Amino acid sequence: MNTNRYAIAVFATLLASVSVATIAGQSQSKEIRTVEVDDVVPAGGVPELFKAAQIVVRGRVLGSRQTAWKHPAVSEVIPQIEHRIRIVEVFKGDAGQLQGKEVTVEQEAGEAENAGRIYRVEGVKALQTGEVYVLFLEKSADSDSYVLKGGTSAAYLLSNGRATPQKRSALQAGTEAELIRLLRSSGAR
Repeated sequence: MNTNRYAIAVFATLLASVSVATIAGQSQSKEIRTVEVDDVVPAGGVPELFKAAQIVVRGRVLGSRQTAWKHPAVSEVIPQIEHRIRIVEVFKGDAGQLQGKEVTVEQEAGEAENAGRIYRVEGVKALQTGEVYVLFLEKSADSDSYVLKGGTSAAYLLSNGRATPQKRSALQAGTEAELIRLLRSSGAR
């Protein structure tokens, strides 16, 4: 298991709050467990994220599917979304191996049901199909996928000339041109 992912999951599980709600259209109540994903906001900002990530890319989301994984230490379910990403540009990592390729990126987001409980990640906006993002990634220890290195701070939506982090409490937004210039000048290709 990826150490970073494990640490975030343990933190998320420890912060989990439990509430009971009635799901619309169903005759019985289901317990909803809210999972809070750690918002790892590095003090050094984007340069620190860049340094910590194995690869940094610009990519377009081609499609997504909701999944979940079971936390081994506490038997909790952590909702995640698997995104198919087409790599448009590589800022850090093996450009020859990644440029133009399709990869899977796992994001702890969404909701999943298990044993009559609904597990829901709150406060994390899922990556959207068709949109372009800058992603700070590391290889998953469990699969051929990648995971966001830095939790909710590791994805920036590039739209209308802006670079906006996926969570508002994350790093400050700026222009797309500023972010791209910063990544290119970081010099690790």
